[in-house]
Amino acid sequence: MEYDSKQVRRLRGAPRRKIFHPVELRAGGNARRAHLLDLSAGGALAHCVDPPAAGVSIILVIGEVAHAASVMWRDGLRFGMAFRFHLSAAEIERVTAQATIPVSVAR
Repeated sequence: MEYDSKQVRRLRGAPRRKIFHPVELRAGGNARRAHLLDLSAGGALAHCVDPPAAGVSIILVIGEVAHAASVMWRDGLRFGMAFRFHLSAAEIERVTAQATIPVSVAR
């Protein structure tokens, strides 16, 4: 099932931290640059010039740490992903501290 961004906001269970952080996406043997726009234990919102399609399995590389995820939806250049394994609070704090612009906590 493919969700649009408004439906996902209603389904979201964990608070998201708004950030702006460069990352690398790996999908189908290709790597591309993207930027995280928000982050939670269960997933993230990202922006990419060539975003992967909904349903695609990806590896999200944040710094030197790789996280398996699935693209849940895509809307233009933005897309939402769900992590295969939830991030710990310590991992979220680490990424937020490294972010170019740590902004706030959002729902």
